[in-house]
Amino acid sequence: MVTQKGKITTFQAILLFLTAVYTPTVRLVASFTADKAKQAAWISPVVSFFLLIIIVIIIHAVYKRYNDVSFMDAIYDIFGVVIGKIIVFSYTIFMMILLALHPFQF
Repeated sequence: MVTQKGKITTFQAILLFLTAVYTPTVRLVASFTADKAKQAAWISPVVSFFLLIIIVIIIHAVYKRYNDVSFMDAIYDIFGVVIGKIIVFSYTIFMMILLALHPFQF
C-alpha cells in the first residue's frame, strides 16, 4: 500500500467512518433499549456488533476490488451514476450531522 505523507488512504477513511457511526449508535441504541424494554440493554451492542462485522466484510470486499479508486468512484461503479450520487449525497449529509452531534475529542 503506497501512502503519501500526511494523507490517509481510502481504507483508513472507511475505518474512520465505521468508528464515527458505530460508537454513537451503540451508546444511543443501548440507552433507548434500556428505557423502553426496562431490561437486557446489553443485547443491543451485541446485535449491533454482528451487524458491524457484516458491514466490515462488505466494505473490505469493495476495498479489495476497488483499492486504486476513491470510495465515491467505487459507489458510482457499483450503483451507477444517478443512484451513486444520491448515496454519496446522503452519506455526506449523514456524516455532517453525525459529526456535528458527536464531535471527536482530540
